[in-house]
Parts: sequence; structure tokens; C-alpha cells
Amino acid sequence: MRWNPWVSLRHRPHVLFALVDLPAATGGAVAYRDASGDVILLDPALPPSARTVALAHELVHLERDGPGDLPAAGPLAVMRRREDRRVDEIVARRLVPPDDLRRFVREQPGPVTVADIADAFEVTSEVAQRAAEALR
Repeated sequence: MRWNPWVSLRHRPHVLFALVDLPAATGGAVAYRDASGDVILLDPALPPSARTVALAHELVHLERDGPGDLPAAGPLAVMRRREDRRVDEIVARRLVPPDDLRRFVREQPGPVTVADIADAFEVTSEVAQRAAEALR
């Protein structure tokens, strides 16, 4: 069964979730941990599939002990990018499980595109691409 980040969020009552207008630089999602607990903010302007992917991304960050306060520039930026790539890999594997993707590809009458995967699994093309690359 495929992981559903919305169901996962419902099972995490300690996570405060809100839809709020966010600056473009955030990519439409923010997660942080403070004294009151974990917080995830998503921009309601995100399309539904992007909103689901963003929620999944932030939940995985929190599972991995928070997104951290690593700066976007400077020496720690490499660590931040590495952690984001790892989180992106986890998100792709959870939202497009390899066994489900193999089954989907086998069942199609012709070649399967990234757009086909994105549509079938209701994810962004970036997640679909990552999932397809992981099968190779």
C-alpha cells in the first residue's frame, strides 16, 4: 500500500499544520521545530500534486530530526543540498513505490512517460522522474 502523507499527518497530532501564503523562495513549503512542537506550512497556491509532494517532503524532514537551520549559502549549503536530495529520494520511493511502478509499467500497452507516471501516482513530474530513474 502506498504511503499517504495526508493520512500520516492526521496520525501526528503533535504537528501543527497550516495553509498560508508563503514567499516564492520557500518553494511553497516550510517545516520547523520549536518549543511548542513541529510545524509544517504549505502554500495553498500549490497545485494538489505539488502540495502532497511538499507535505511528504516536510514530513520526511521532520522524521529525520528536523530540516535543520542550515544556511542556503556557505559551507553548510552542501550538507543542506545533500539532505534535501536524500529526502527527495525517500519521498519518491514512498509516493511511487518501486513494485507499484514496475507493475504500472508492465500493464501499459506502450512506452511509459514521466507524465504518465506523474498522472497515475498523482505526483509532480520531478518525483515521477526520480522514481523512474531509481528503477534503472
